[in-house]
Amino acid sequence: MQGVDSEPASLPESILLTQGDQVEDGSIPGMPSTSTLGMTEESATQKIMLTVTLSRTRAMMHDGIEFLSVEHPLAQGAIDYATANMRGGVACSVWNNSGHAKWMLMEYAFVAEFPTSPEWGLDDVAGPRYLRVVVNGSGEDHSEIIEELARASALDVRDASIPQGNAIMNAKLDYFAHAGFEAAKAIAADKASEIAAAVGGAVEERLEAEYRRTRHLSKIRGTSENAAALNDAKKAIQERKKAVMQNTLRLDAIRLIVCK
Repeated sequence: MQGVDSEPASLPESILLTQGDQVEDGSIPGMPSTSTLGMTEESATQKIMLTVTLSRTRAMMHDGIEFLSVEHPLAQGAIDYATANMRGGVACSVWNNSGHAKWMLMEYAFVAEFPTSPEWGLDDVAGPRYLRVVVNGSGEDHSEIIEELARASALDVRDASIPQGNAIMNAKLDYFAHAGFEAAKAIAADKASEIAAAVGGAVEERLEAEYRRTRHLSKIRGTSENAAALNDAKKAIQERKKAVMQNTLRLDAIRLIVCK
């Protein structure tokens, strides 16, 4: 996002966001302001900074880190700031010979994340999933356009700058930044729920197989001291399945698609 610099923070899995001097104080929702930080006139020259993480677990471990989910004000603030200032924060593609003349669409790229712990060893089945949603100016789902656009000739699709000082365009962008975004998020949430169910099933299958293998080895060795561990492992199957199904969505990128 223009106006906010990012760099790895000192804590693992965290990002330090620093607001640029050119950004008006308090203009980006989700970023602290001099008033919320309690800065005096003497200290107001200090940088406005915020530490965030994409890991819910990491955020719960540290009070000074905010979990940057799609619901965080900064996610919405990033869209609002980009569209309001027209500084190129929103990518734009012009699609000639699209067969959908005069359509104006917005593509939202979300990442669905499923809470896991590294020691669970489930990253291969419960890793993040990338979701792309396209809506029109009425909030209707046109995600089928994604495949059509991917098949389009490179000569027909080009990057472009968003027209500035255009009242119609400004109104469209304002819609996509608010009502359009909410419609896209709802569509993405439905897709993420379907994926979460599949992920939960894969996690249950993996852990059940591990439990059966461990129990089989215990019987072969004739050991009984692992009974408590086996009971814990059996309980963990449903607990971890339930945990990974509590997915979170975060917005990764947006793109305006102008069809001609």
